[in-house]
Amino acid sequence: MSMLQMRNVFSSRGRNKFYQNLIKANHLHICRGGRYRDKMPQIEVYPCKCNGNDAMTKFCEITTFHGLRDWHNADRFYLRVIWTVVLIGALSAVAFGCYSILNEYISSPLAISYLVKEADEDVHVPDVIVCPLNRFNGKYLKEKNVSDSLAWYMQLSFGLATKHPYMRKFMIENILSKTETLKVEAQQMLDRLGMSFEMFVQEASFKCSDVLIQCQGPQGIFSCCYDTSNATLMTFAGNCFRIPGVLQQLPGYGMGISVVVHLPKDNFHIAPNNFNSDGILVKLAERGTEIGHDMTFIPTGSYALLPLRATKYDFINNPPYFECKPDDPSYGRVSCFDDCIYTVAEKKCNCSHVALGSQRRYPPCDTDQFLNCLQVELIKQLKEQWEEIFNICRSRCLLQCVRTQYTAQVSYLKFPIDETRRFVESDEQWEEMKNSIVLDIYFERLGFTLIKHYPSMTEQGFLANIGGQYSLWLGGSFLTLVQLILFITRCIWDQLISKCPITNSKRLTNISHAFLFKTEKINR
Repeated sequence: MSMLQMRNVFSSRGRNKFYQNLIKANHLHICRGGRYRDKMPQIEVYPCKCNGNDAMTKFCEITTFHGLRDWHNADRFYLRVIWTVVLIGALSAVAFGCYSILNEYISSPLAISYLVKEADEDVHVPDVIVCPLNRFNGKYLKEKNVSDSLAWYMQLSFGLATKHPYMRKFMIENILSKTETLKVEAQQMLDRLGMSFEMFVQEASFKCSDVLIQCQGPQGIFSCCYDTSNATLMTFAGNCFRIPGVLQQLPGYGMGISVVVHLPKDNFHIAPNNFNSDGILVKLAERGTEIGHDMTFIPTGSYALLPLRATKYDFINNPPYFECKPDDPSYGRVSCFDDCIYTVAEKKCNCSHVALGSQRRYPPCDTDQFLNCLQVELIKQLKEQWEEIFNICRSRCLLQCVRTQYTAQVSYLKFPIDETRRFVESDEQWEEMKNSIVLDIYFERLGFTLIKHYPSMTEQGFLANIGGQYSLWLGGSFLTLVQLILFITRCIWDQLISKCPITNSKRLTNISHAFLFKTEKINR
């Protein structure tokens, strides 16, 4: 075979002609002399491995896709049209179903379950926080020769909020207008007593034993004030006192905690910037956690029942769909908001708000520091960056993922009635009894309402739903999908190989060499 012939063979036009010439030559030798019939080289010519019709026929025969075999074997035009429409509709249904499942999986990853559950064991009655709504003990102020004006000036450090315009007018005319004079008197008073501002506030405030008379649980009477360092909380209204909850073993009245509160009104020092109400403020807090925003007022001279219902929240922190604070015993949302709002002002003034209590990073601000620095910086900051500050605080101070909220249905009666006067020995005891409040706090039932997050669709559920749509409309499975992928991959590969000039040249060269070699062998 000459070079010109070889070049023609490897050209795009000469391939088919070359195959035809080989076949004709083979046939010619056989027909001319039968003696070369058995010796003539037999050249086998293989077509492309992915012959479109044959490969499609084979795939249609082995696949489990619904309707594909019927579409391929349809021998009428209208049947082919019907099966085409059916297959397109099935593919559209699969696409829409899979899209809906994927969209739900992405946009709504969490679902909520609501369950009323009975407790498997005894439950703890929450801690009870009692606030007498008064800051300074008038008896102590008289003993230390502290005037009313000076005591009012010292209490301005708690804030300037008043509950009535008349009180604000009085505060402006009688206290704020004399701040320079009262500032000097306050410093002289502290020097005389040998106290700092912080120490004076602690000594002048009511103590736990001044307010709480008796605490009783199912196991009997116990001390209300056994740990004053952790049980006393400084708030805007003054000291509040935390009573530890008890273990309730049976549901209903009398199985919880009973507290007797006495308000020493004779020793109250009323300030214009306080609640100035006849009663107490009660808060409930989960055992070992910080207080929340709940508030309940109970008037003096009453017997109050607080039957409790507990709602437990068990949420999943899954931003950006839902964000909450993971379990952290030291975290409190109220303290977080206070810290977030006051941080910048505290840093500039080098002191903390006196009502922040145990969360203070700096010594408490005295009245002069509060009026001329802390309040000024805070107002300036809020005016300039109001929305930005509160957006930051809301994003930082999240709800706890796992928490318990207590709901109390408060009801009360007058206590004591006039007829009980004969049970006391003196008028002093009678006045003390009339200024008392009795609290009974208990669970109606030993159970709780559980509101819990759970994944709306797990990974296994997502795959199962997608597979359900795929199988429902097309009758496919994972193995069917593998067959389809392998079929498409093999056809693409074979098409690429058949179009590659280098590969075809090598194949044709091998064929020609084999033909020439066998021909020479026969001639010998």
